[in-house]
Amino acid sequence: MKKVTFAAVAVLTILLTGCSQNEADTDQSQEPSTEQVSSSSEVSTSSTSSSDVLQGRSAYDVFVENFKAWVHGVDPKASVNSTEKDIAITISDALTDEQIKQAQPMVDGMLKIKQSGENELRQYDPNFKAPNLIVLDANAKVIAQEKDGKMILDK
Repeated sequence: MKKVTFAAVAVLTILLTGCSQNEADTDQSQEPSTEQVSSSSEVSTSSTSSSDVLQGRSAYDVFVENFKAWVHGVDPKASVNSTEKDIAITISDALTDEQIKQAQPMVDGMLKIKQSGENELRQYDPNFKAPNLIVLDANAKVIAQEKDGKMILDK
């Protein structure tokens, strides 16, 4: 339980700090927030047009790249797999059924980060819809799945 609570707090802290920092960076310098995790080309202008933020990529590709970076910043051993329909995070810890029942704050935090990224990218691609979130443990046991904008624990 302590690992789950710690992981939830760590995920929320790092990801919310990252979102706050991205917003502050954007407000101060007018540079796109995706520049921090982009390993391709550097942005050469200071405008925030969609072509600068997306850098010729789809909103989906930018979302997945940023989401993976956030997850790996919190749990370097976690894996993130995605399709246009679903994005699955496999955390590095195996959870008992009892721990899964107490994982709601952790999975809700992950959903908030996903939704925040989706909302940010909708500014540049109004039709963008992020994939549904699924969270699994190290043994590939489903912890929770997103349904109707909420994380539902697999009890």
